[in-house]
Amino acid sequence: MTVVSFVALFILVKSVEALQGFIHLFYPQEPTIWSAILDFVNQSVSLINIFLLATVIWILLNIVRTLTTLSNAEHRRCVALDMLCIDRLGGLQQLRNYIVMSHVTYSIVIALLVLSYFNPFSILYETYILLALYVLSFYYFISSIGSIKKILKGHIEDQIERINEKYSRQHRKLLSLISEENESGIEHEITLIKISLDTLYTERERLLSLHSQSKGYNPKTVIQFISSFILPVIAFFEKIYLAIDVLLPK
Repeated sequence: MTVVSFVALFILVKSVEALQGFIHLFYPQEPTIWSAILDFVNQSVSLINIFLLATVIWILLNIVRTLTTLSNAEHRRCVALDMLCIDRLGGLQQLRNYIVMSHVTYSIVIALLVLSYFNPFSILYETYILLALYVLSFYYFISSIGSIKKILKGHIEDQIERINEKYSRQHRKLLSLISEENESGIEHEITLIKISLDTLYTERERLLSLHSQSKGYNPKTVIQFISSFILPVIAFFEKIYLAIDVLLPK
């Protein structure tokens, strides 16, 4: 449905621009079979490009929706995480890398679209669509990384909650043993409970430290995120420079 809606939107935009005379066609200037074929090929390639772009957007939106669903408390337990994994993400580093690479690829697509459709002389419908696609790239990256962070923190919080329950039971058991009048023969059991409490407390502190450090991203991810917007910005200023060069020739 997303792909069909997006393609239909572009077809509508192209139709409006054709009626307003914004689309450059070769056939009206030179009405031959070859100019008609050239117009057909150009518009077909444009439509195929839009279809591929709509497919990419559909994939990105489905990734966001899936990660958002998995980050909810009722589905979070379905994600198996290894908190001892070296990536400090519970084994989700490959997922994060995929999100970063897909975001970079999408930014390259936006840069190519700016070079192809952005017109500095007039604000056409494509300009607003490109702006919306640019905002979508922010939303995709931030939402996806945020979902990874929520999944990781939620998993740690679940483990801390289970440790708290075990700690409370052992603590109540210890207080019960200490309050008994007949203390003979329970020293060994009290010692075992104390060792268990110390172990649970140490593990809880480790998880709390891991929870505070779980951001879902690292400095490399931030640099990749910022760098991904360089190409669209360069493409934008390149179009502006060419427009100024046309208006103010040397």
